[in-house]
Amino acid sequence: MSTSMPKYHPAFQVGQFQDDDIDLLSSDDVLYRLPAFILPPQCFTPSPSSIPIDASSDALTPLLLMLSGLPSGLMSQRFMEDPLAVYALASRCGWDAEAVVAARKTLSLDLYAEEHAAILESMPAGAVVRLFQYHRARRDVFREIIGEGFDEKCSGCGAKADGGEWRTLRARMITEIENGNEEGVCSLEMEEWGESEACWGAKCKECGAAVYDRIATLRRIREAVAGLPTFK
Repeated sequence: MSTSMPKYHPAFQVGQFQDDDIDLLSSDDVLYRLPAFILPPQCFTPSPSSIPIDASSDALTPLLLMLSGLPSGLMSQRFMEDPLAVYALASRCGWDAEAVVAARKTLSLDLYAEEHAAILESMPAGAVVRLFQYHRARRDVFREIIGEGFDEKCSGCGAKADGGEWRTLRARMITEIENGNEEGVCSLEMEEWGESEACWGAKCKECGAAVYDRIATLRRIREAVAGLPTFK
C-alpha cells in the first residue's frame, strides 16, 4: 500500500452519481465514489471511510467503468494485464458477466505460479475451484475429443508409421488451447507452425504417400475446438 494521500479517480468523484455513498480504495491509493447498488451488501463490511480492494487502479478502473455504464476500457491492455485481480473482485461481488470475461483472460496465466498465490487465497473458495476446473476442463475435453487422432499406420498403404510428427503437433495444439488460443488452431496461423509443416509433409517410407490424412485430421481438430467448455 502506498503512503501517498488517496485521490479520487476523475470519473468517480463525489457527486458524479446520485446516491453515491460508497468509496472503494484501490491497492495503489485511488478512490472511487460509487452508488451503493453496484456492490451487493454481502461483499464487504461497511467502513466509515472507504472499502479497500485488493486490486490496482489499472485493473479496477475499466471494470468499474463498465459496471457504471460509463465508456469502458474493459478490453484494454490494462485490463488484460491483471485479469486475475478483476476475476477476484467480480467473483466476490457476484458480477457474473464480468467474471466470465476475466476468467477467459486468465487462460494465459499459470495459476500455480507463486506470484498468484496471494490473490487466489483472497478469493471465495468456490471461485477458485471454478477457475481451476475451467482451465483443466479445456485441456481434458480437447484431449478427449481429439483422441490420439492417428492409428500409427500410413493413411495410404497401411504400413506402420512412427506417428511422432502427429504427437508433436498434438502437444502444440494442447498448449495453445491451455493458453486460450483456440482461434489459432485450425487457422492460417496453425499452417505456419513448424509442427504442422512436419506433420502434413511426412511421407510414408513404403509408398511415398502422405502419412497423415490432413482433411480428416483437421475435421477432428475443428470438432474438438467446437466442443471446448465455457466458464460457468
